[in-house]
Amino acid sequence: MSKYPYEPAKGKTDTSAAAALKMAPLRQGLEREVYNALAVRPMANFEIAQFCHRNPLSTKPRASEMRARRLIQDSGHRRKNPWGNSEIVWQLTP
Repeated sequence: MSKYPYEPAKGKTDTSAAAALKMAPLRQGLEREVYNALAVRPMANFEIAQFCHRNPLSTKPRASEMRARRLIQDSGHRRKNPWGNSEIVWQLTP
């Protein structure tokens, strides 16, 4: 049984489960980085990754976990990422 959003999601494949297991020890530190970034100002996922000097593949899942736990919320704003797609601008939940 998954403990998401308190642990990385294990997904439906063996490779996804292996990646979640590898990420588990790093999750809390990355989550703290995302939280600290959003304490500076609301940001989209690509901005969080840039601010933290991380790959978006590391920070975006942390934001999803934090949203599921209601630590962050949708600000109602959108920003275009470098690929031209709109992204939610996240903010800390008051």
